[in-house]
Amino acid sequence: MKVLTVKNPWADWIIFGCEGSFKTTENRTWETFYRGRLYIHVSKQLEDNPYFWTYIRTDGKERHEYWKNQSGKIIGSVELYGIDREIKTEWDEPGLFHWRMRDPRPLDVAIETRGALGLWNYEVRNG
Repeated sequence: MKVLTVKNPWADWIIFGCEGSFKTTENRTWETFYRGRLYIHVSKQLEDNPYFWTYIRTDGKERHEYWKNQSGKIIGSVELYGIDREIKTEWDEPGLFHWRMRDPRPLDVAIETRGALGLWNYEVRNG
């Protein structure tokens, strides 16, 4: 399955939401022709800004308790359904490609694995 590595808090906001809403756009300097379900992997680099710690996840849990534990793990999946450069949401940054995502699905158990640049593949292992 395709995987995109994203820094926290953004990865967490994509999968778990923030105060009732989800991050539905990921901004990138590049685009892909791929469309479909992809995993969200949490980068080992953390956006270390205490401002973000004031937000509560949609599931009611405080974020900072989870960010460091998510580092280096696949935490869920989303459907990548489009990429454009139009400003449509509060998440869109001018001059970048806006990866449009929907249907976030958290994993019951995060998958620890090394990340990579770009869109990369992870082979799901059974058993």
